[in-house]
This record gives sequence, C-alpha cells and structure tokens, in this order.
Amino acid sequence: MTLAVSIRIPDGLVLAVDSLSTIAGSLNLSVNAGFKCSSCGADNQVKTIPIPPLPFPVSTKSAAQKLVKFKDKFGVAFFGNSFVNKKSMLSQIRTLEAAISGPVATVDTVAEKILYHFERELREEVKELSQIPENVIPFGFQVVGFDDVGEGKTWIIELGRTPRKKAESALGITFTGDINLVQKLFKQDPGIPTPQPNLLSYSLQDAVDYAKFLIHFVADYQRFANMIPTVGGDVDIALVTSYAGFKWIERKRISELLEE
Repeated sequence: MTLAVSIRIPDGLVLAVDSLSTIAGSLNLSVNAGFKCSSCGADNQVKTIPIPPLPFPVSTKSAAQKLVKFKDKFGVAFFGNSFVNKKSMLSQIRTLEAAISGPVATVDTVAEKILYHFERELREEVKELSQIPENVIPFGFQVVGFDDVGEGKTWIIELGRTPRKKAESALGITFTGDINLVQKLFKQDPGIPTPQPNLLSYSLQDAVDYAKFLIHFVADYQRFANMIPTVGGDVDIALVTSYAGFKWIERKRISELLEE
C-alpha cells in the first residue's frame, strides 16, 4: 500500500516514502442460499451464488522505488498500484518527464501534467473510468515543490472514477497511502492531551528525522502485528528548497546508480 509523508516547514519541504510493495491476490467464493416462498410456504434452494472477489495481500517485496526527482526541482512520491497500462509508475513518470521539453517553473504545472498523463493512462487501461467503484483509489501521488511566488506546496493527486487533486501549502504534514496508524498519532483524546509537533521551530534535519520516524513507526508496528505488512523496507527521503531544488537525503543504491 505504501506510506508517503511530506512535511512543510519554513525552510523547505521534506518528502519520504517506504520501499515495500505488496502483491495482492483475490479469493473467489460462492455460497448456497435457501429461502421460503411467501405465497406457498415452499422451501427453495439457490446453489452456487458467486460473491465478488475478496482482495488480500499474499506476499511482499522490499525494494520498490516510489520516490523520484522530477525536473531537478520537484519531488514525486506514489502510492497504491505500482503499474498502470502495463508500465511501472517509475517508467511512467520518466516517460512524462522526457516528453516535457525545457524546464518547468512551478509545482502547480507539474501536478497538472501528472494528473492529465495518468488519467489518460488509467482510462486507456480500464476503458471506462465508470467501471471503478466510487470509493476506490487505484493509485495516487504526492508532488512537492514551489509555486510562482515561492510558496512550498504538496499536491495530492488521486486517480479513480473521478480523478482529483488538491494543494496543501500551510505549515504541516501530509500523509497518503496506509494512513490509519499515523492518524491515530494525531487524534486527540480529551482525557489524555497529546503534545503535537511544533513545525514552526523545526530545522530541515528535524523534518527529515520526523518523516523517517513516522514511516518507521508504521513499519515497526505492522512487523509485530498479526498481518502482512504494507509498509516497510528502506525509507527514501528527499529535501526540496526554493534555492537548491531537489536534493536526495537517503536513497537506495540502485537509484543512485541510475541517476549517475
């Protein structure tokens, strides 16, 4: 599933994501049902009624690449399905980047181009977006960078029946993907007040460490829980500033080799 975290502080933006990919299977079931006729009282049996397939995780791999540099100034993290229209998300992003001639000025432009590209790819794969259930988001993105007035933003892009995007620019934390445990950290209990992070006081290193903590917290919890983990592996982390653009903080060795 993935956990992607972006943190906006006065000095810049941090984007982090785990490296675990979960391979899903589906369970096909059928049931026999009986009912009594309301008119004659006869018992009737209907055999082999199919039940919609039930998806469930069957295995994991721990080296997925879910965070990429885009046009040297922006960071893109993705969550959900790792493939669309027979190409990996990494390949799709690289194809889109190569198709854009020249530099891109703002994160708003990047978000718009990513939404358009992946809506087209998803539509080509499923033919009709109306076939996707309304509450299902097959995959999505966090796009971080600065706009034309130097404001740092996180764009959240979700692809499904109705593709949508929204921007978050205030100091804060954005998390997408498998977010249930992280939400519990920030949920206030009236009987037990919980101090919250003071992002205004954070240095860039504080933001990096906090993003890493959030992902490790979820991964470690799932490791000991009775479940197949959906978050884990190495944590890839990038820093985006208005003066230095995109800089890797931590990344897998293979990512480093590919970008050399």
